[in-house]
Amino acid sequence: MKVISGDDPSTVAALARQAGLEPGEPVAGPALAGLSEQELDAVVGRTTVFGRIAPEQKERLVDALRRQGGYVAMVGDGVNDARALKRAHVGVAMASGSAVTRDVADIVLTGDSLGALLPAAHEGRRIITGISTSMQVFLARVGTQGLVILAVTMLGLGFPYSPANVGLTLLTVGVPTLFLTAWARPQAPDPHLLTTLWRFVVPAMLVTAAAGVAVYTRLYTGLLEGLSGTDLPPFVRDEFEDYTGLSSDDVGFAEAAATIGAQTGLSTFVSYAAFLLVLFLKPPNRWFAAWTRPDGDRRPALLVAALVVVFSAGLFWPSFTDYFGLTEAADPVFQIVLPALVVWFAVLTAAYRLRVLERALGLTGTLSPPPAPQELPPAAPRG
Repeated sequence: MKVISGDDPSTVAALARQAGLEPGEPVAGPALAGLSEQELDAVVGRTTVFGRIAPEQKERLVDALRRQGGYVAMVGDGVNDARALKRAHVGVAMASGSAVTRDVADIVLTGDSLGALLPAAHEGRRIITGISTSMQVFLARVGTQGLVILAVTMLGLGFPYSPANVGLTLLTVGVPTLFLTAWARPQAPDPHLLTTLWRFVVPAMLVTAAAGVAVYTRLYTGLLEGLSGTDLPPFVRDEFEDYTGLSSDDVGFAEAAATIGAQTGLSTFVSYAAFLLVLFLKPPNRWFAAWTRPDGDRRPALLVAALVVVFSAGLFWPSFTDYFGLTEAADPVFQIVLPALVVWFAVLTAAYRLRVLERALGLTGTLSPPPAPQELPPAAPRG
């Protein structure tokens, strides 16, 4: 904390002492004139109170703090504070101050109360935490879809998603990010946010896409073979005729039926994987703590359980399956999807624990493990 004023240094020191600061030996503005950057940095590092400071000197003091690695917030209300406010990382102005100061500031305290800053900082950090979590969920889902579409179309097995299937992102992305953002805690910002983001997203989308393509391919080829044969049960043929709107005698019936059946299996697998991925982000216990350590919040795990129950029940409800372009739940789908989920979970856990991606890129010596959540102390109530 530095106190910078245009008043006499001894007067400023006395006021700082009344505010609970230890002013030490105050420094007057004229003593700073002619100092080099290194000399100024040394003075700023050991001094708390500065008096008789000109506007341009305030800006130099902010620069000195920035050179020393500080993230600088400047509070002021007069025209002579405008340059320093603009130069600081965060400029805080009083609503009763000059118009110029309010214009250049990042934050304006409408009640002229510094007590608003701590709750504002907590809320800002909570928002950042929520956004970073939402980005991880969203990008993992989008990346998975992109890779699956690319791989399946290159294999010549139709198109893996119908427009109705895409609506499942409401459950796999929309609902989780809504609640995870609302439940976010004010944690210290990750200085390597983008690096942490790709370290989580890339393994998730690669492993999920690979498993999804395997599920789709297995169901597509199996259904295509079965629908092309003569020993298919009549009720199965009737159901696929209803799904596709084609007769079993029509050209392309087997391909269309195999596509919608494989789309159902793929969407089922990817949806369950998206739900479980939340447990990697917010692990309820050590079994899911492959990416980061548990933070003690059980609500994400309860959310995942609720989503799994709702989605599983929906698979047996015709209105749900029709709306999202799925076939009704069938044994072959679960016989393939459930084992694939077990393998997916094991492989992704190993990828995170062993940091496979970083090892493959030769970055194990330059990247630290993902940071554990560090919640800030609660903000004091405003008076």
